[in-house]
Amino acid sequence: MLVVYQPERSLDLYVPDWFRIVGPLSFPAYFAAGIAMLVWNYRRLADLNERRRARVLLLGIAAAGVGLLYVTVAVVIRAPGFPVHGPPVRDDR
Repeated sequence: MLVVYQPERSLDLYVPDWFRIVGPLSFPAYFAAGIAMLVWNYRRLADLNERRRARVLLLGIAAAGVGLLYVTVAVVIRAPGFPVHGPPVRDDR
């Protein structure tokens, strides 16, 4: 609603510093939970063809998870307040 009626204030949302680090880390956590559920369901499959399809799907999801992990680490390291090589960066918006 804020974007429609007051678009100039739509980007003024307060986001705590801890959320800028913990928020992106939740993506790989959900991704890992999805992989765990796929593995759990894979063990219950009886048909060999369905098991093969689940293996291919699992391999593809795991490969995509590596890319997601790289992106998440890059976002967290660039987040304001995350000390990498010096004092935290201030975001004065």
